[in-house]
Amino acid sequence: MSKFKNKIGRSGYASGDDASDVISELSHDETASLTSNTSKSSAFRSRMSRFGKKKRKKEGASGSGSTPSVGSASKTNSKSTTPTAASTSARPQAVSPPGSVSSASRRSKHSNQSEEKRLQKDAKSRFNIGLVYLKTGDYSKAQDNLEHSLYCHVQLAGHNPKMYTNQSLYQIASVREKLGDCYLGNTAVVDKCLALDHFEEAKRLLDSVHPEDAPDNVKEMLERVDEKLKLPELCHSGVR
Repeated sequence: MSKFKNKIGRSGYASGDDASDVISELSHDETASLTSNTSKSSAFRSRMSRFGKKKRKKEGASGSGSTPSVGSASKTNSKSTTPTAASTSARPQAVSPPGSVSSASRRSKHSNQSEEKRLQKDAKSRFNIGLVYLKTGDYSKAQDNLEHSLYCHVQLAGHNPKMYTNQSLYQIASVREKLGDCYLGNTAVVDKCLALDHFEEAKRLLDSVHPEDAPDNVKEMLERVDEKLKLPELCHSGVR
């Protein structure tokens, strides 16, 4: 362009030869600039295309890492739920602490001891009350109290006489003897078979007492029962 200005001159116009030279030079300069611009733009487009490819590759890699497929998600869920189910099944069941079991056993033992003491007290008190009514001639009340005393003794000692201790044998035989006296002395009872049954049971229990461990009054009671079994009311009762 500077050459063009010089050839035009100050007048602003160029001659014919100068004009043709100027035009050729301008065309050559424009062609060179266009070629340079074209090469620059093609180089820029190639760089941009390579950048776009790299960017798409990065996005594809990041997308594949962050968004799992359906199959992988199901595998992940199955793996995560399996330990939970195993831990739930392997969870120990609730077990009562040893302290509660021992306390329950102590309460049960204490309850049994209380019941045993109550039976012992009732057996003794009802026997003494029965003796009082027997002496006064109130055979009905004497029988009720003596039978309750017998019930308490059986609850304490059991129903098998072979398992009785000497003390139990003596105590139950004493109640049996007094019940025999009730049925024997009660004039309202004509048949004396119940009196005979009580006397015979008392004798059988007293005979089971071991002689070495027998109380002092066992022999005396046994002799007394033998005398009652020989009474005419029992011998001619028609029971035996």
